[in-house]
Parts: sequence; structure tokens; C-alpha cells
Amino acid sequence: MNESIGKRLKKLRLDNNYSQNEVAKYLGISQSLLAKIESDKRNINLNRLLMLCDLYNVDEEYLLYAKGSYDKDNFSFRKDTSRVNLETIASMNKLVKNIKLMNTIIEEDKNDKK
Repeated sequence: MNESIGKRLKKLRLDNNYSQNEVAKYLGISQSLLAKIESDKRNINLNRLLMLCDLYNVDEEYLLYAKGSYDKDNFSFRKDTSRVNLETIASMNKLVKNIKLMNTIIEEDKNDKK
């Protein structure tokens, strides 16, 4: 019972309360193209796939192969997030992902020195 890439993309978009128009604008594509991608009628290119990984804070393997899990981080910088653009959210998610990776590396290094 494998879920398609399009279905995962749609689920992530809905879980994050984004409209197709918002995500399409972020990706630089039309809303109709995003609808076709989400319904598996069109493929998504690698650059846009990576942009969505940053936006939804997921790994490429999750989007492509449904491996691993999706753990939605909840950040709230202010109550009215309608003015926060998706590029800012994606940048923050990427920053948080890098900080988590750095913390993991630091912990592994500490454990290796014991």
C-alpha cells in the first residue's frame, strides 16, 4: 500500500494549512501544474522537490520513497502567520534541520571521546 509522491505532497501541504496557490507561487509554477503533480499526472523536478523538502521539513527519502517518518515541527513566530512568506518558513526549517544535525554530530563526537 505505497502512497504516491503526489499524495504525500498533497498531505504535507494540507497538514501545513497551505493552499495550492501559496505553494505554487513559492515553487514558481502555476496552481494547475501543482494540482497535476499532486494527482500524479505530472512529475516534479529535483530542484522543486528540494524546495518542498525545506518547506515541509522532510527528507528527500520521505518524499520519494516514504522511508522514515514525517515529524512536523511547529513554530510560531507570531499569531498572524498569513504575512509570513513560504520562503521564510523554508529557510527557517532548513536552519533548524542544520542545527539538529550539528547537535547530533556534537553528541556523537562526545560519545566517541568517552
